[in-house]
Amino acid sequence: MPGDLDHAIFRIAAFTFWSLSSLAILSDYLGPDLHVNYVGAWAVAIWADIGGLVCWILAKRRAPLILMLPLALSGVLMITAAVFFTDGVHSHLWVLYVVPVIFTAALLESRLTAIVVGSALLAGATPLLMSWNGPYFRSLLILAAVMTLCAHVETRLLRVAIEEGDRSEYRALHDDLTGLPNRTLFYRRVRAAITAAEVARSEVAVLIIDLDHFKEVNDTLGHYSGDLLLQELSTRLPHVLRTSDTVSRLGGDEFAVLLTDLATSAAAESVAQQLLVTLQEPLQLRGLGINLKASIGLALYPLDGRDVDSLMKRADIAMYRAKAEQRGYSHYARNEDPYSKDRLAMIEDLRRAIERDDLVLHYQPKVDLDTRRFVGVEALVRWPDPRRGFIPPAEFISLAEHTGLIRGLTRVVLRRALREIRESPFENVSVAVNISVHDLLDPQFPAEIKDQLRAAGIPEDRLVLEVTEGAIMADPGHARLVLSALHETGVQIALDDFGTGYSSLTHLRQLPVDEIKIDRSFVGQMLKEQSDRVIVESIIGLAHNLGLRVVAEGVETHESWERLAELRCDSAQGLLISPGLPITALVSWHERWIAAGIVTRDRNERLPRAS
Repeated sequence: MPGDLDHAIFRIAAFTFWSLSSLAILSDYLGPDLHVNYVGAWAVAIWADIGGLVCWILAKRRAPLILMLPLALSGVLMITAAVFFTDGVHSHLWVLYVVPVIFTAALLESRLTAIVVGSALLAGATPLLMSWNGPYFRSLLILAAVMTLCAHVETRLLRVAIEEGDRSEYRALHDDLTGLPNRTLFYRRVRAAITAAEVARSEVAVLIIDLDHFKEVNDTLGHYSGDLLLQELSTRLPHVLRTSDTVSRLGGDEFAVLLTDLATSAAAESVAQQLLVTLQEPLQLRGLGINLKASIGLALYPLDGRDVDSLMKRADIAMYRAKAEQRGYSHYARNEDPYSKDRLAMIEDLRRAIERDDLVLHYQPKVDLDTRRFVGVEALVRWPDPRRGFIPPAEFISLAEHTGLIRGLTRVVLRRALREIRESPFENVSVAVNISVHDLLDPQFPAEIKDQLRAAGIPEDRLVLEVTEGAIMADPGHARLVLSALHETGVQIALDDFGTGYSSLTHLRQLPVDEIKIDRSFVGQMLKEQSDRVIVESIIGLAHNLGLRVVAEGVETHESWERLAELRCDSAQGLLISPGLPITALVSWHERWIAAGIVTRDRNERLPRAS
């Protein structure tokens, strides 16, 4: 029985008792026989008042409805006493026996209702014990039928109402498509889990799961197929979890998981990995095999948040981080949260560093694999913060991209790199600068590059702009237009981290690219993994067939150098040659490189390890 209905029944009972009190008094004062048992009528009235007060108190305290049974029996006894005190003058009050029966029927317990009906009939039959009265007996039978009918009808109506209420509540708290708990129920369970974890001093984890490229399934196969896929996933996910855990569909292709009573964060990360494996298992959908990928964000109570809103928000931030970095799942990190106080302070410090030109550049040299000549450098930006020390590039560059500071950062790097290379003793050495997706979507960017080159007095072909596949694929059409405009100025274009993105050979053929850079992940493993070796060899062959240069990143061993040289890779950069260096240190490195007689056509001569 819903709590609000219990509350209402007790209050109705209270008003009924008070009505009986009034009726007991008025029966004596307004009836034809005012002299009959005045004291008895008042006793019944006081009794009824007390019963009403008790019902009201029980309603306020949300008491269980089972307490209605003694109250109903009390009502039967009170009605009987009212008739008795008037020596049967008010025998018409027997009809009020229906009222306790109605209240008892609200318990939805037929045995308890039968007790009250039997008690009322027994009380009503007492005059028959003294003398038989046929009409009275028939009236008593009618009263029994009325009480039974009222109890039956009320019970049926209440059961229907409760069942309909349960169905309505279920629909309000569950997803129509999958039957999983919805956002409202999930939030309730997270709050309850947090309360329990406070007492048990345990941890609670919230995971948010977002399907990658789910829109493509809807667009290709239709929304009905997309719904079938979501239903299939809703049956898979619970198999990874314990019965005490909860999986919920928040909406669209987004799910959430609640893990309760955790001892360590490692347990939550293990579940995240199992969920990824489950999600990546092929799905058969209308005769087609569908391979899905997902991104999962993880936040822990109390480490990452102490309420449901904080945990959900931070799990969501972690999920988008995992999606951006294509790493499956990610645990929330405060320094990656764009809304944390530390993050906001770092944004302001970075903005100030860009405006004041406090950033510094290091240059990593590129060397021709055939002649071993120094042919170019890649400009690597560094941020020496006065309070935090040197901040890793991956941290502040990501921050700049998410806040829009990346455009100002790119221009500062370009201006500084062109100036320092112009002032250096290097001739015919190119300088490569990384550009972001924000630059590719800016139609004014080519004109700004021309202005910077003109101001620095550097020939266009000495500048190489490096762009990743991911940046191009954000908007291939627009990126192609901007890259074409840049290429027309004479600037060289390099496709960075090749092989790690999603571009097709068609895109590669259509892009105005001069150079391909093989990602360090392939170069570093090509001597150990046959698949990586095949990929490197294929990339070099493909690029040369398209008339493009090839640069290998992450060359750290002599064996890698020699294998790349055998494959006719054009140039290399990596720790074997040199780490990134300030411009003055780069000049010294070059002098040592020349003095050591490194420049040679003898490929069998081994390189000294860079110091």
